[in-house]
Amino acid sequence: MKKIIWLFIFATALQANARKIMIGSTAAIMEAGAQAKAGDTLIIQAGTYRNCNLVISAKGTASMPIVFMAQTAGSVYFTGNSYLHITGNYITVSGVVYKDGYAGKNHVWQFSHGKEVANHSRITNSSIQSFNNPLRLDENHWLTLSGKNNRVDHCNFTNKTNLGVLVAVLLDDDRSRINNHSIDSNYFGIRKPLGSNAGEMIRVGVSQHCTFYSNTLIKNNFFEYCDGETEIVSIKSCGNKVVGNVFKECQGAVVLRHGNDNTVEGNLFYGNDKEGTGGVRVINEGNWIVNNFMSHCKGQGFRSPLAIMAGVFNSPANRYLPVRDAVIANNTFLNCSPFSISEGKDAERSVDPKNVLLLNNLFYANTPGPLCYTVPTIDSVFATGNVHS
Repeated sequence: MKKIIWLFIFATALQANARKIMIGSTAAIMEAGAQAKAGDTLIIQAGTYRNCNLVISAKGTASMPIVFMAQTAGSVYFTGNSYLHITGNYITVSGVVYKDGYAGKNHVWQFSHGKEVANHSRITNSSIQSFNNPLRLDENHWLTLSGKNNRVDHCNFTNKTNLGVLVAVLLDDDRSRINNHSIDSNYFGIRKPLGSNAGEMIRVGVSQHCTFYSNTLIKNNFFEYCDGETEIVSIKSCGNKVVGNVFKECQGAVVLRHGNDNTVEGNLFYGNDKEGTGGVRVINEGNWIVNNFMSHCKGQGFRSPLAIMAGVFNSPANRYLPVRDAVIANNTFLNCSPFSISEGKDAERSVDPKNVLLLNNLFYANTPGPLCYTVPTIDSVFATGNVHS
């Protein structure tokens, strides 16, 4: 009984230390970011805040997180030269809108600042809309994830026009590897062709970190008209999962560009006969592509509904490692352009895939044409249970 009483007193004391603070100016918001304490809820009054460089550097706990929230979701606008950077632990930002401004050389939202990173933190129910640097080639990201166990969910990312990946998961050191981040339940929309690289919607890792495990989950997002470049989601690390997403009329593919042991499962690709709409491009080892549905995807070559790439002999990790031990099973291809095996084979990419299992896939087309483009040297792609009609 005494133990229960002391626990009750301790919990009551913690609740007494928690504060709800209303803030309503750019200066007050920036000051609160530096002074927030565990258990604080900072409520931002409805309004428009210009040139707000908000750095939240604070340490909450699992039982007493720090919350920055709009007074009413969607009523707090940041514009001008503004950004949001989070470091510390157990911090949540909710209900804010970054619209019609720019971040310059900074990234708009960032789970780090300087040499510090964030852990167990979250941005939810918020948006970045048309928040572009004035010059198209003035590159930055809209969101970078560092640290571990962070989440971005139920957010809206629309109309990025300047150069740079929209969401970048960074693996710069051990503090950000095997990170278990979750990017889920978001809307990604309307990215026009850049005519160059760095137009991805999400990139997990970079080529020099491609052998490290990220273990990032990309789940239940909706991608619409994401035409920035051939890679909509670019995986450049190991152990990631791309699960349950919807891709509508996106001129590109989910690309397992570098890294091993990744899973692409249960995604819906609706091409609606739009030119360049693809599905999944496979490179490297031990990747699984299962239970996906591709409908009317008309991409060819690297943007095929399924492109199993040729590799480079003795390739460095950042080039094209050959496909090995891939499982491609239980996928459905409805009125799509042909898929390809040993795609991109040339004098450099000369190594065919090996130990690829094509199992129980369904291919249906209401017009005659080839099912697959391949090369005559393939001898270790094993197909069984597939149906073509």
